[in-house]
Amino acid sequence: MHKNGCFEEIKEITMKQLTFKLSAILLLLFAADGWAKPLIIAHRGGQLNWPENTIYAFQKAKEAGVNMIELDVQLTRDGVPVIYHKRNLSEATNGKGEIGSRSLNYIQKLAFRNDFLKGAPPDLKIPTLLEALSSIPDILLIIDLKSLPAEPLIKAIVKVIPAGEWGRIVFYSTNKEHLDLLMKLKPDAVTFEDRDISRGRLVSVLANGKCEYKSDAKWIGFEMNREMNVIETYALGQGQNKV
Repeated sequence: MHKNGCFEEIKEITMKQLTFKLSAILLLLFAADGWAKPLIIAHRGGQLNWPENTIYAFQKAKEAGVNMIELDVQLTRDGVPVIYHKRNLSEATNGKGEIGSRSLNYIQKLAFRNDFLKGAPPDLKIPTLLEALSSIPDILLIIDLKSLPAEPLIKAIVKVIPAGEWGRIVFYSTNKEHLDLLMKLKPDAVTFEDRDISRGRLVSVLANGKCEYKSDAKWIGFEMNREMNVIETYALGQGQNKV
């Protein structure tokens, strides 16, 4: 994201020892002065190369030299923030049920499926947020807030993240309630722009061929490929198109 427009052409990206598949990396442009180049961000720790959202993946991504690591946080039944993206435990482990329906004790006894491990050590576990933070110090992080309702998750995160860690974390969510509550409880937290505003900007580009950047947000997330239904209201009736 650049202050003079919505998109800036990326002609070439090179990094020593970087062997990620491009679809495993989230590329974001930082709008603040001083960041002229795209940042290389390992999405879920680089999910096409290593078992996503595991400490093993985070450490491998850091060794590869990425600028940031993105990870997903959900809340266990007993109120512990853990790192997991998928809806059901059965999608990646030998367990069943959603994260929010299971205790931390149950979750950390689970084993990942062989097809999920991608050749990584078989003893990997779903980590807690605190374990993840401790395992990859000195690197910037994006935390994607997943669990609903928002209040229990945000309160748990504010409680568990050590004071010295907040300065290296940027928070993202597709749910406005997460970010609003986080800013209420932790006003100095750094967050992405409200997703609804970003989505509206993309629709404006498609409909009007222009993008006006008027935002105090320093982090804005754009998806390069996303289907949306655009509904236009007329004097009589509506028109709807998938774009």
